[in-house]
Amino acid sequence: MGGHLLAEAADSDEQAQELPGGGRRFLFIGGPFGPFFRQLARLLQEQGAEVLHINMHGSDFLDWGVRDAVTYRGRLAGWPVWLIALMDKQGFTDIATYGDCGAYARVGLAEAARRGMVQHVFELGYLRPNWVTLDRNGVNGFSSLPRTADCYWNAPESTADPEVCLGRLMPFHVGYTITHCMAHYVGKAFFWSYQSGWPSSPLKQALGYIMRVSVDKLTWRRQRKAERDVLCQEPPFFLVALQKSGDTQIKEHSDFPDVLAFIDLVTESFAGHAPVDAHLVFKAHPLDYGIEPQGRAVRRAEQKYGLQGRLVFLPTGTLSDLMEKAAGMVTLNSTAGLSAITKNLPTIVLGRAFYKVAGLVSCGNLAAFWQNPEPPNEALIKRFRDVAIARTQINGSFYSPRGRRMALPVAAKRMLERMPEIQPVKPCSGKKPG
Repeated sequence: MGGHLLAEAADSDEQAQELPGGGRRFLFIGGPFGPFFRQLARLLQEQGAEVLHINMHGSDFLDWGVRDAVTYRGRLAGWPVWLIALMDKQGFTDIATYGDCGAYARVGLAEAARRGMVQHVFELGYLRPNWVTLDRNGVNGFSSLPRTADCYWNAPESTADPEVCLGRLMPFHVGYTITHCMAHYVGKAFFWSYQSGWPSSPLKQALGYIMRVSVDKLTWRRQRKAERDVLCQEPPFFLVALQKSGDTQIKEHSDFPDVLAFIDLVTESFAGHAPVDAHLVFKAHPLDYGIEPQGRAVRRAEQKYGLQGRLVFLPTGTLSDLMEKAAGMVTLNSTAGLSAITKNLPTIVLGRAFYKVAGLVSCGNLAAFWQNPEPPNEALIKRFRDVAIARTQINGSFYSPRGRRMALPVAAKRMLERMPEIQPVKPCSGKKPG
């Protein structure tokens, strides 16, 4: 199966180039929902590498299986000692994880760094929806991408192939998410010590997703009308991209305890400083499972700050359409903010994000943003995108069959290459030199 994927998705010149897999030993921890990691491991094995996955819950068994795997059923407290013993025994050269903030992945990456192992961290694409992320040493707020505009201005022009659009990916993503949560729950009797790190149980999340899909289908006419009303209104509106409850982006890369506190602060600032004819539109994350009462929080803030008729909560909607009409976007650190930047939409980031670079986002405070939202520098956007794609992005998907056929061979090739490091430079104003 791996050979079929490699032959179907790789370019001819990539196929002709031998990958240096001999002597490499990869440790896999976790993985995106579905078969992506298992298929990736097969490609690495075809190039002479050895692989081992640690199964820690029912979904690991479903997605990976038992071949080339060991099982950990102990408590989180015992995980570091057990993992160090495994690393000592196996002599791994590389580690691959999905995300870098989960308790198990965090320990694995820290120990790998201490040993000088190569770290490969996967995540959903920074440039969505047609990309996946493979970053070295960390993702999102821990990304290897530079934080100063000078690095991007000095980067070479891109020679990357044009982006291939993959069509609708959300049904695949939601399907694998529900399957993951159910498999996790079924395997709970065997993996009773595993700690997911999410505020809600996998079963509750799965039921929440099912309920949301059902409600969306029953109320799609009303929700579509609410979105049309926003797009057709004359006064300007600011768009707020909300994130999922319990997201590590909130816990690790912001100073907010949760999304509800973020909603309250943004609304308070809007009430005190935004133009009196402006509206504020909160857009829910497409994979939010409805456990956190975000819609209720928006309605409560509307009453609290006397903004009746000026706040809107959209549980669904087409984000790209909303971006086209918005006066600006407010986000904690969602990749929706990066999408906004690439559409030249003024954007402000209230958390810590890899794209929080002068010239890409507004660097002033939120009060000033409502009155004077500054658009990003278009030339800098292109340089940023070129570097992000070259270093961290792979055209494809974890979830759709076509997307995996595109992404897998490129991911395997990059994992077996040594990536050049970008040397940091002192901060700058974000303006092009000269």
